[in-house]
Amino acid sequence: MRCVGLSSVVTRSPSGSSLLEQNIEEQTIFPWELLTPFQCLILIKVLRRECLIAAVREFVAEKLGPDFLPSPAVNLQDAFDETDAYTPLIFLVSPGTDPVTQVVRFAKESQGHTDHLNMVSLGRGQGPIAEELIHKAQKGKGRWVFLQNCHLAAFFMPALQAIIESFRKPEVHMDPNFRLLLSSKSDYTFPISILHHGVKVAVEPPQGLKNKLLTSFGSSGSGEVTEGIFMKENKGLSWRRLLFSLCFFNAIIQERNKYGALGWNIPYEFTSSDLEVAILNLEMLIHHEAAIPWTALRYLTGEVVYGGRVTDNWDRRCLKSTLDWFYSPEALKEGSSFSTDGVYCMISENMDLLQCINYIESLPDTDSPDIFGMHPNAEKAYLESQAKAFMDTINSIEPHLSAGVQTIREQWSEGEIVLEKAEGLLKKLPQTVEGIYESDDTLMDLTHLLALPSWTKYVAAIQGYDCLANSALLTILRQEIHRFNRLLSVVCSSLRSLCLAVKGQIILTDALEDAYNSFLSMKMPTLWQLHSYESCKPLGPWIADLIERVTFFKTWSKQFVTTAQQRLSSQTSPGSISPGKVPEEFGSATPRAFWISAFFFPQGFLTALLQNHARKHGISVDRVTFEFHVQPPSRQAEDRLSISKHKTQIWMQAFKHRAPPQDGSLVFGIYLDGACWDPDRQILQDSNVGHRYYEMPEIHFLPVQMARQRTSSDLRGAMQVAGNFYECPLYRTSRRTGSLSSTGQSTNFVIAINLPSDLPGNHWVTRGVAMLCQLDD
Repeated sequence: MRCVGLSSVVTRSPSGSSLLEQNIEEQTIFPWELLTPFQCLILIKVLRRECLIAAVREFVAEKLGPDFLPSPAVNLQDAFDETDAYTPLIFLVSPGTDPVTQVVRFAKESQGHTDHLNMVSLGRGQGPIAEELIHKAQKGKGRWVFLQNCHLAAFFMPALQAIIESFRKPEVHMDPNFRLLLSSKSDYTFPISILHHGVKVAVEPPQGLKNKLLTSFGSSGSGEVTEGIFMKENKGLSWRRLLFSLCFFNAIIQERNKYGALGWNIPYEFTSSDLEVAILNLEMLIHHEAAIPWTALRYLTGEVVYGGRVTDNWDRRCLKSTLDWFYSPEALKEGSSFSTDGVYCMISENMDLLQCINYIESLPDTDSPDIFGMHPNAEKAYLESQAKAFMDTINSIEPHLSAGVQTIREQWSEGEIVLEKAEGLLKKLPQTVEGIYESDDTLMDLTHLLALPSWTKYVAAIQGYDCLANSALLTILRQEIHRFNRLLSVVCSSLRSLCLAVKGQIILTDALEDAYNSFLSMKMPTLWQLHSYESCKPLGPWIADLIERVTFFKTWSKQFVTTAQQRLSSQTSPGSISPGKVPEEFGSATPRAFWISAFFFPQGFLTALLQNHARKHGISVDRVTFEFHVQPPSRQAEDRLSISKHKTQIWMQAFKHRAPPQDGSLVFGIYLDGACWDPDRQILQDSNVGHRYYEMPEIHFLPVQMARQRTSSDLRGAMQVAGNFYECPLYRTSRRTGSLSSTGQSTNFVIAINLPSDLPGNHWVTRGVAMLCQLDD
């Protein structure tokens, strides 16, 4: 095995640590040829994680043989020939697969009809029905019984085991043409003896566009497109090209799952039944038609057949954008291509099924991200996610110690490691958000301020809008402080209990044991997750992030309290303040710019901005929406748009320098995923290879009335320059998915931000471009 893709130069830093660099005076040639194949795997995992899976495949082929690598397609005829009346045919299904269509088609092809096939989907109350069908079929003539989803009928499995074992008893009459077919996911309730007696067929979804297309076109004898379907008379409506486009679309949307959040926010299990129904709809809609009904085709396919499985609105937008290309007049033209490199082309209308299969077999074994409309960075992200899942599987069978603490396992015990970490966190974390003010008699916290009689009197005397007392941001600040205080209370309390449990002074409960194991694996304890904000960060970065968030709200609270005290101690009468006017001396009650990542609930913060604008101008909040203006970067573009190795000085950016804008608020801490921002042209552009995330400059969230937004001269000007706008969703985390809220949107979704672009919006839709409030590291 060769160390493919690794640099041959290892340099030494002054401290003695190994570094991979080029153009360094002192160079040491590393003896790669002396490494064993397994040592090469370790090195690849450290240096080129995206190459790990390919290296593991090469390792397996070298040590075990190539027969352990391929996943051949299922041929039902071969599997059926190995069975008899006493031997069941067992389908071991994977997520996203369904053998029902293949079984029905095979039954029809073998007998000319499906009258001999009885199917039962097992579940509650279906056990006696299945048992009766088996007893009748085994005495009949050529009857087949197919029991689906055996993993859902654990109560029936002992009875099924007894029935199959009775087949071989002399007194039991068996028709030689009787067949029993079973399907089940991997489940411990499925009897081992049935697995031993049966012929097992692993039904796995084919990997890659080429294999998916070959499966759809029946290269294994069980595809959705048979010879009869493919060779139907189309009466000049490009039937075969439409059929090929539909199958290609089906393969594309299934294979997008591998790209994670860049492909779909929620992974969907599209099955062969979806493709079969879509083919039937296609045949029905163009039958006896003089022209192709594109609108009806797109609606039934995108909104009903496939769209019926899609629950996320942004995923539905991506599905429809993809379908619009495959179901379009341009795709049916001679010589048209589905990819920019011209590799994936439309078939000729004169091809027969065998020629079509031969063309599919000539396609590349590996898929370019371009065919999915994705950026090359998506392939790197996919390979890294594969490597991470592979390593997570290996780590799950290892001891709980993570790689970071295994280096000291010989000197310290697990308990000592956990105790040291817990005690260190207790010293680092504050007890409350505003706890720092308790030692200072000259300052008070927000709760005590709002309980003062002078504050109550001040609020009662206000006429009209007041930027201090009537601000909806004050409510948001109070709510966020309450949430963080509760989180800090849970974290500190569990840390103290964990320390006592490790010392043996109290019992180690289930929650404390989970925290104990989480500390060893550097993950967030489950108890903390229940009370925490949305985050995908591991334990160490999550603690640092928590401290920064607490510091942000502590500074904001201190600034508000100081401004309020100045207002209360001044001689200015509240009634003399003009409604909506913000006195300059009190402009520091809110941050100059808001760190949107800090909020437990950023959607509430944005709603508060709209409410403030509505109160200030005396209009309904339902008539107010946002305009978005990306600000020029405050430092050099390359430093601003790329993720810096050093932490952003959040405090300086939020509370120093210029005053906040009179209308709306500046927002920072937003990252682009899948694209980058051109600071010179002020438009979206494709990201550089190797850089997936980019930090956005500050964005001015400007509340405006809806009528004004439609006629805004700024908006028209941007349209003339950029030509297009991309409605970019903003999510709280890179996971992008959450529970469905009452608004019909995911709880992870924050808001959609319109960004100017010189490319059509579909270009960014298929790339999966989105904005994030925080990264995972």
